Amino acid sequence: MTMMMMMMMMMRAKIRVMHCYADDSFLLSNARLFDHPVVYCSSGFTQLTGWSRHDLLRRSSACVTMHGPLTDPDDVARLRHALQSDAATEPFQIVLYTTNGEFFLSVNDD
Repeated sequence: MTMMMMMMMMMRAKIRVMHCYADDSFLLSNARLFDHPVVYCSSGFTQLTGWSRHDLLRRSSACVTMHGPLTDPDDVARLRHALQSDAATEPFQIVLYTTNGEFFLSVNDD
């Protein structure tokens, strides 16, 4: 989904976009275990998303619980590929959702 299409959908649906420039918003996962479970969640990430550490720890770092209507399946596939690949991947964005249903763009850039 292009950024322009997303903006048009937001305008039609009157969805408020959450703006965040937090450098301390991140998850760490264990790449040695199946589905790369989250082993650490920063305070910035919990503040940004509303998800608690308890909600996220030991869950897939593909953030399945944070997917929603605008989450593109192709972006989910890119994220899973990036998690499974030892090589660097091209940067991409994925739409994820907060606990109150607002969406935000997660930038994944190795």
